[in-house]
Order: sequence, then C-alpha cells, then structure tokens
Amino acid sequence: MMTRSGSQDQDPANIDASRCDILVQLADLIIRHENFQDMIRDVFSELRKIVPLEIATLSVHDRINSQMHFHSWELASEKLVSRIFKHEQSLSDWAWEHQEALIVPDLRKELRQTPELERARKRGIICYCVLPLTTAQGRLGVLGLGSSSLGAYANDDLWFLKGVAGVVSIALENLTTRQVLEQQKQHIRTLVSINRTLVIGADLSLIFPSIADLIRKVAPVDLASLIFTLEQANDFQVVQASSGAVAEIPEASLKTLSSEALKTEKTIFFRQSDPHARDFEAVSTLLNQGLESGYCIPLATTKGARGTIIFATTEADGFDTSHVNLLQHVAVQVAIALDNAQSYREIAGLRDRLAEEKFYLEDEISTDLSSSEIIGESQSLKQVLAQVKTVASKDATVLILGETGTGKELIARAVHRGSSRKDRSFIKVNCAAIPTGLLESELFGHEKGAFTGAITQKIGRLELADGGTLFLDEVGDIPLELQPKLLRVLQDQEFERLGSNRTLKVNIRLVAATNRKLSKLVQDKQFRSDLFYRLSVFPVHLPALRERRSDARSMPGAWIRRSIPSPHKL
Repeated sequence: MMTRSGSQDQDPANIDASRCDILVQLADLIIRHENFQDMIRDVFSELRKIVPLEIATLSVHDRINSQMHFHSWELASEKLVSRIFKHEQSLSDWAWEHQEALIVPDLRKELRQTPELERARKRGIICYCVLPLTTAQGRLGVLGLGSSSLGAYANDDLWFLKGVAGVVSIALENLTTRQVLEQQKQHIRTLVSINRTLVIGADLSLIFPSIADLIRKVAPVDLASLIFTLEQANDFQVVQASSGAVAEIPEASLKTLSSEALKTEKTIFFRQSDPHARDFEAVSTLLNQGLESGYCIPLATTKGARGTIIFATTEADGFDTSHVNLLQHVAVQVAIALDNAQSYREIAGLRDRLAEEKFYLEDEISTDLSSSEIIGESQSLKQVLAQVKTVASKDATVLILGETGTGKELIARAVHRGSSRKDRSFIKVNCAAIPTGLLESELFGHEKGAFTGAITQKIGRLELADGGTLFLDEVGDIPLELQPKLLRVLQDQEFERLGSNRTLKVNIRLVAATNRKLSKLVQDKQFRSDLFYRLSVFPVHLPALRERRSDARSMPGAWIRRSIPSPHKL
C-alpha cells in the first residue's frame, strides 16, 4: 500500500520548532559545502536526528543521457555508494515524472516489485519515502529515505520532509552550477595549455602524447590517436597515446576507421552497448581492447580534411556532454595546427626553391647567355631553326642529336624561349658531368637523413623546373637503373624524393640532348627502348660544323655568340 501526498498533509503551523531549527541548520550547512559527497553525508547525518533514517538515496537526473546518477548512503557503515542506471520504472522515477511525494508504510505488504524496492528490502528497510527535488530551473532528481521501523514516515511528516527536499534541491542546484562552472574553467585552461603546446611544438607526432596527457587530466580518455597527413596523399601517419588500460591498437584498424570518417566527413561515435557496433571490423578491434565508447572526429582544414583524431574510454558512459564539447574543440585546435604546419611547409619549400633558382639564375648571368644569338646562313641551320620554331609552342618532348660542340644547349634554350614557359625556369643538368651516385639526388632531391651526408633536405632539379623546362644534356649517360624513374616522370609527371614515400607532382617540359646514338645503345641494352621512344617525340638533328663550312668560315667555332643583330634570330 502506498500513500501519496495531498490534502491530508498537516498544516505547516503545527510543525514543531525543533524541526524548523533543523531546516535552518540544514540550509546553513548546505551553504558551507562545496563538495557533493560531503554535503550528502552531512545532510543525512543531521536528518537522522529528527526522523527515523537508516538508508538515504539521492538520484540526480541526467537529461542528456536519460539516466539517473544514483547515490546511496547507509548510516550503519557511513558508506556512500554511487552508480549510474537507466530509468527502471522505480518509485523514484514515478516521483520524478509526477512531481509528487510517495510513502510506502510497509514494504512487506507492497505488491509492486521494482529493483529499487528490492534493494531496500535486502537492507531490512520496511518504510520508504521518495520526494521529488525541483527548483525554478527544472526537475533535478529524487530524494529517498528508508527506515526499518514500521510506519516511520506518515502524512504528518510530509510538510517537514518536503521542506528538507526543498533545501536539498537548492543545494543540489548550487553544487551542480558550481561544478559546471569549475569544469568549464578546467576545460578552458586545458584548451589554453594545448594551444600553447601546439604553438611551441613543430612536429605534431612528437607533441601529441603531451596533448593527450593534458586531456586525460579532465576527461576519461584511455586512447588518443592522431591519424594525419600534411599532403593531399594517402600516406597517413598514426600517433597513439594510450593509457596503461589499453594495449597498442593495430594501425590498419585506426586508418580504416579514419578513412570512413573522412569519406562521410562526419564524426563517428561507437560504444560497446550498440548491437551493430561490431559490424564494422575496425570498431570491433577497438572494442575488443576493452574500450567502452569513443569518437572519431575528422580534422577539417582550409584545404580539406587532413586526417582524424580518435578519443576512446574504458569507462561505461564515460564521456558526458561537456567532455564531448572539449574533445571537439581539441580537434579544431589540432586541425588548425595541421593547417599551419602545411602552410609552413609550403613556405619553406618555396623559400628553398627560390634560393636554388637564384643560384641557377646567377649561373645563367655569369655565362652571359642572356645576350646570345644564333647566327648562321647555311641551309642546314635554317632547317633546324624552322624545326625549333615549329615545336617550341607545342610543349612536346624534344630530343636534340648532334656531335659535341654543335650548339645543342643553344637550341634547347631557343625551344624554351619560344614556348609558353619562357617566363619560368630553364633548368639544365649535364648527366655526364655528375657522378652516378649523385645524379639521382640531383634530379629528384632527397630528404634529410636519406643517406650518409644528407644533413639537410634538398630540392631536386625536377622540382626547380616545375612550370618551366628541364634540359637533360648528355641524356645517353644516364645509368640504366635510373632510367625507369625518369620514364615515370615523362609518363605521369610525378616522382618521390630519395628517402621519402610522398609523391610529388610536377609540370615540366623535357628537352634532352646527346652526342651518342641512342638507337645503338637500345640494341646493346644500355638504354631502355620505352624511354628512348618517349624522348624521341620530336627529334632535332644538328649538322656537324664540317657540313656548314660557310658558317665556319665567317666565324670561329661551330656556333658564334654575339650581341649584334643577326639574320636568323629566335
């Protein structure tokens, strides 16, 4: 049998003065406390002085997750037990939903069976009372009182018990507000510390464990994993920062989960209690490590998503709304750091490229080629110049064939000056003059530490020629093992630096020259046939000086460089 509060409640004027004093003392006691558990303990200790009380419960409602945070205090052991449970149609749920007090005079005669009542019976409780905790801000929870005395709580006590519930409600609201504000301050301090770490640190893979440690102080994060790249490529780097409760997660699983989040551009939430969570193998791997729930958040930058950040916990329902907000703010900060790192990398690359281009331009000036002219009146020279004029604007690969001293470099420069790339770099490489071991580094560049002596990163000639023309002189001297890489550049306009797996894209026009018979080298298997055909898109044959005796008589050398006007000028 249950008794609901109503018109039978006693007039407050009849409440004795001692109970009023208790209410005043409780209010004064509550104001002094800043700790939730200490407040509960002291309130219940004072309350037992005026009403029969052997067990007291406080259920605080979490409206975000639709669950109750249940705190039980037993006077015999003076022990506070806390746990979380979903709504279970208990008396506390009824009091919370209907906002009415409820008294059960004798649990032995109560036919209704609920987990809450069963827990009370096991502790020898006979009389039980529940009171809603409500303020002007809304419903907060339920106060439960239990006694082993039959009829310990009657309607005569309801006015007083409601007063107690009112005081506890105000205390609960104040504590909750104070805790929220304190938590917000902690989170702001954490975000400031993370921001300072990101600003000071240059390498995300090195500083991310420190960031995870800062987060772990304010949120139950047992796994923090950063999957990122600084380029528009698939070579994602994985950094894990796990607590001792979680073993190392296979990188393949983290990358798979990250790829799914990047594909949808949405945060993926997973938890152990979700029956469909294990349908995704990558999530199943994480859950098998004892993780209860987690988030995979895409890192959106101004140039698109650069990766994801994964946070997971071993605690059931460990992440509340404030934790999720914090983790999302951290993800934003890391994304900004990725954006800045990419910008810094691009600026550093441009700076190095400008420095290299300056070196080559100074070399060009020193050779005084800016005032060069191609001078000659022979018919064979006129035919060559006509070919150059035809191919210059076509952006096709040109192969210049001729003996040493016939002016192959001048023709290559003429092709460049007659093309749409004339305002960009003309980068030359003499393949015969560079030792075989250094030619690959000279062409493709290398990363720091790629080989002994590589103390800094080097930009290769291919990168320097991006947007312009690359002139490979004596191309027939390129080692056979290096030829497939050059062929790939011709086919796909992409390559990798030595010591790097990051693919770089370039837009170059290739002009090659040789004094050797490449067809003979192909027959002797000293030169790849596929590379030969790629180079021979537009061959230009330069006649030997002995075949142009009229030019030779008028000027010393095969090709005379002057700064005066000429009849044939490109």
